[in-house]
Amino acid sequence: MLVNYKNRKLLLPFDPMYYCWWVKKYNAKMKFYGIAVPAPDASCRNSLMICAACGTHAGLYYHYADGITCPKCGNSYHNNRYAKEYNARILNCLIGLPRVRDGKVSFDLCEYAENAKTGVWEPELFYTIRYSKESGLETIPAPGKRSRPIHHLTSTRMQVDEGHVQKLIKAFEKVHSGNGFRDMLYDKRCEKGRLDIKVLIQYFYYLGKYPQLEQIVKAGYGAVVRDIMQFSPQVVNRRIQYLFKSATREKNIVELPSFVREFIKSDPQMNDKRMLALESLYKAVPNMSREDFEMFRKAFPRYLLASRYIIRFLEEGEYSFREVCKLVLGNRKRSAPRELLWYQKDYIRMCRQMEIPYERFPKDIRKLHDVISANYRVRQDKIRSQAFDQKCAEYKEVGITSDQYFIRFPHDFAELIMEGSTMHHCVASYADRVIDGTSIIFFMRKTNEAEMPYITMEFDRKGELVQARKNRNAPIGNSEESAFIRKFQKEVLLPVIRSRKGA
Repeated sequence: MLVNYKNRKLLLPFDPMYYCWWVKKYNAKMKFYGIAVPAPDASCRNSLMICAACGTHAGLYYHYADGITCPKCGNSYHNNRYAKEYNARILNCLIGLPRVRDGKVSFDLCEYAENAKTGVWEPELFYTIRYSKESGLETIPAPGKRSRPIHHLTSTRMQVDEGHVQKLIKAFEKVHSGNGFRDMLYDKRCEKGRLDIKVLIQYFYYLGKYPQLEQIVKAGYGAVVRDIMQFSPQVVNRRIQYLFKSATREKNIVELPSFVREFIKSDPQMNDKRMLALESLYKAVPNMSREDFEMFRKAFPRYLLASRYIIRFLEEGEYSFREVCKLVLGNRKRSAPRELLWYQKDYIRMCRQMEIPYERFPKDIRKLHDVISANYRVRQDKIRSQAFDQKCAEYKEVGITSDQYFIRFPHDFAELIMEGSTMHHCVASYADRVIDGTSIIFFMRKTNEAEMPYITMEFDRKGELVQARKNRNAPIGNSEESAFIRKFQKEVLLPVIRSRKGA
């Protein structure tokens, strides 16, 4: 079924039952789908929703904060981002059949809007797209519609009848033969009949700016170009210039060895990000051989994120590219590749600090890392304890006593840990600050309960009170306690800090 608009057929009809068939065929998990329309209430974001179960749309508006329920069949949707089976789909626009005249191809983009007089939802023209090889792509807004940049045009991936897709392709080929769009749209890794309006428009817009796109697509990089065309102009320009050069021969357009180019063309998961990762990796390893690349593919099947870790790993200079792949292949069953590289790098770092030899190709990186990490923590705690004990000696005599309270510095590192454990706060984590001199920790006790933690205080290097906490980080509310802390600060701590600065 097709909708007529001013005696012109549109590719997608506003027929709820047709859409129900389309949803069941191509996305069986979908509960509702929607058409982007102006919100009846400007205070909230709404879309006209169509029930995928029965096709009704009367009075169904989707608010992003709530779920919706079909009043006819009871089908329900709850806006839960974890429930992926309930995704709503927005069908934004309709595509008019193309017209060819005087060496130019044109077609209309329509969207559904509510007729103010009849209250009926019907197609409304909002843009006419026109293209010729000489003048490039033009966008002509409908009367009364404001002009928008090309990349802001409403777009969506729609399942369009194959015959209509062919008509669009043939129309563009009449005015620009060999434009490469057919090769991009029907890339062997892409689903036929899946038409993205933005890709179509962006491709012919950038074809005038980058003529090499035609050769790029025909050479087998259609899937990569499709992905690039979905982004903003800044991203499109940057990635085309980085991934593809201005030459006309493939080996000069894509500056990668032949075996990498063959893989890019054949990989069903290939996109611009994966190709970008390969480009970055090859720049880091310009002498990569075919054997090296095959080993890399086995070691890093999902290399989008791993490539960054590989490059950082290679920068250390401990391993060659082939050795990195060998290291990962020997531990693939135990952890993800990028995690293995992180474990090995951290393992080497700890071994060097402890001045002990390390294994270059361990059989179980994660297990070995855990063992060395435990030993490293013991050593670091020992070093930290010694450094903290030195601070304890510096502030050993700094304190104040009254009939009710007294304030003193911790005796040692073990007492600091015990204070945090007893008081249920994180004062033990402040040990590094104390060692660095950025913080000073003092304990406040009751005179009659000298061994019982009462208040923990933190001062900065200038002697200013940062915080004073009781059990479970409770604030101090007693005026006597506050007065005693201020007295200690004014009469004892500040004079000590000033004297040490003067010295």
